[in-house]
Amino acid sequence: MASFSKGFAKLARLNYFKYSPDLVVVGGNGFVGSAICKVAAQFGLTSVSLSINPAPPVYSMDDTHDSSWVSHVQWRHGDATDPKTWDAHVVEAGCTAMIYTAKPFNRSEKYLWDCNYVGALKSIDMARKMKANRFVYISTNFLPPLTSQSERETKKKAEEALMEYSRLSLETDSPISLSILKPGWVYGEGHISSSIVGAPLHVLHDHFRLSNSSRNLSSISVDTLALAAACQAFDAELEPVLKLYNNDMRVYEDPAAREWLVQTAKRIYNLKQASHTAYDYEAY
Repeated sequence: MASFSKGFAKLARLNYFKYSPDLVVVGGNGFVGSAICKVAAQFGLTSVSLSINPAPPVYSMDDTHDSSWVSHVQWRHGDATDPKTWDAHVVEAGCTAMIYTAKPFNRSEKYLWDCNYVGALKSIDMARKMKANRFVYISTNFLPPLTSQSERETKKKAEEALMEYSRLSLETDSPISLSILKPGWVYGEGHISSSIVGAPLHVLHDHFRLSNSSRNLSSISVDTLALAAACQAFDAELEPVLKLYNNDMRVYEDPAAREWLVQTAKRIYNLKQASHTAYDYEAY
């Protein structure tokens, strides 16, 4: 019976992930995180969302958007600030890249610090342990009054700490590269959890930007941000440590970027098919 149980557990793990996931998105069921998971699914990349509440986005019955991508993402439990809570199978499987999009439910200074700083540092450490090649951190380029001073300061400190972590890792035998994306107002359309995230809001933001041009603000579509994050996660030709603003991410609006991700996903899939050791359970 013991040997049967062991064999069944091995089979269960094998069915959970045939290969190591391409992408782990911390906070993957949020507005930006779910957009990234959607992009990954649409391009054939295997992705896992980790969040305190692992439920996938819920689309309303009258939503005309295609939500079939939801079933192509693994929605698993994991608190960014406490890696011990991360789904053990996800940690065991490892990943090629990790993107951090976690947002605090509570806007107090403590929760902002824990989520924006502590969670990010613990996540890049986990990404490195999971053999990820690159860590992508979604920061912000907002200035008060569009965001709180605490939000901006905690993310700025996280950026500095992440860059230091990545640079130090490059001198070891387990390096991890880093991309920091600093969007302004992120807008999009869709019915998620019965609430509307409306594109018209970006018009108001851009009006504010034009009247405060010295603040270097602009808006960006969540689809562009998601595609930029996905491309950054898998582009092996990038510099080890990068920081991108809205204008830098506009390049991903070019159709060539989508074609590049299509070819990259195919290449990753073919490499996995050719490898017999991508995720070997024989030791169990």
